[in-house]
Amino acid sequence: MSSTRLATVGRIGFVALLGVAIGWGISADVDWSATASQRECAQASGLCFGLAPVVGVAVGVVAGVVACWLGLAVARLRPLVIAVPVAVLLLPLTAVVYLDVVPGGRLHPSWLFGLVTGAVFALLAVAAVVFSKQHP
Repeated sequence: MSSTRLATVGRIGFVALLGVAIGWGISADVDWSATASQRECAQASGLCFGLAPVVGVAVGVVAGVVACWLGLAVARLRPLVIAVPVAVLLLPLTAVVYLDVVPGGRLHPSWLFGLVTGAVFALLAVAAVVFSKQHP
């Protein structure tokens, strides 16, 4: 295998690992938000909206966008102006499809959601590499 091909495989693998890490982080963030919200609203007798889900979403969105931007920049997945927004949009789409396919209504098991997100990111990396080779 040529060094160029090996480097491309490494870049795709890096993006896949990035997806695994982000997927696991999203699963952990959702669990934290749900648990903290239940604690916040434990003594409420009526409808209760705790602060934890808002904080969880804010932290998750910021961390997801930053991780996508930095990770895809390190992997030299070009053009970043297209790859990063697509990666960010794939995160909630992956979560929605996962929740629809995997029973239980949660992003569990975390390792499986991470692997699914990693596979989605690997496909994104392959598409970006193919696109960049066709449009230098």
